[in-house]
Amino acid sequence: MANILTIALARRMNLRNEMDVVAHNLANVNTAAYKGEQLLFRDFLERTNYRESYITVQDYKTFRNTTEGSLRTTNNPLDVAIQGEGFFSVQGDVGIRYSRQGQFSLDLERNLVNSSGYQVLDEGQAAITIPVEATDITVAPDGTISSQIGIIGRIGVVTFDDVQDMDRAESGHYITDQAPIPIEVPTLVQGMLEESNIQPILEITKMMEILRETQRLQKTIDEQHERIKKMVEKIGSPSQ
Repeated sequence: MANILTIALARRMNLRNEMDVVAHNLANVNTAAYKGEQLLFRDFLERTNYRESYITVQDYKTFRNTTEGSLRTTNNPLDVAIQGEGFFSVQGDVGIRYSRQGQFSLDLERNLVNSSGYQVLDEGQAAITIPVEATDITVAPDGTISSQIGIIGRIGVVTFDDVQDMDRAESGHYITDQAPIPIEVPTLVQGMLEESNIQPILEITKMMEILRETQRLQKTIDEQHERIKKMVEKIGSPSQ
């Protein structure tokens, strides 16, 4: 019975973690360029002191779905979407962050910033400043920013050896200890934003499945508790 309880309690913990991931996906269904996540599980064969064995399941890694989201036209000349691989580099409060969100604007110093107010970095990891006299701003597919006064700079786009080894940070950003690899010829689209790749119906279906399994596990746990309680009462009662 103890083994059954151990397995059920461990699985319930897994389900709680899985529910947290699904809830986070649903909360970001409208977040530009958000990539859905899911937990990966693996089985372990556990042995007891009584030569018994049982299998437990443990979540060990979060897998990120890197499929591109659809592109939405905004007609805002400072909105930029990445087609294909790559991330923008932005200067966060405590270091460089990486993101595919391209909802850009200008701050008071006319630096190009993203929706979190972080400075968008060029291919040399420097801030991009748009001169006051610059109008009719265009962003070429390779990231080059131009206006009627000429070329202003070039938006940097980078990738990494293992994009799964990037940790989620605040507001749709990622951090990693990996060295960024510049993409020499990226494909950027001006006036568009990449949408989240979350499919709400699938996530809601997952949530319902998790709830049903949680209820089944709780029933099993309650039944085992009741059996143990009766067994203890029987052992502890005086013999007639």
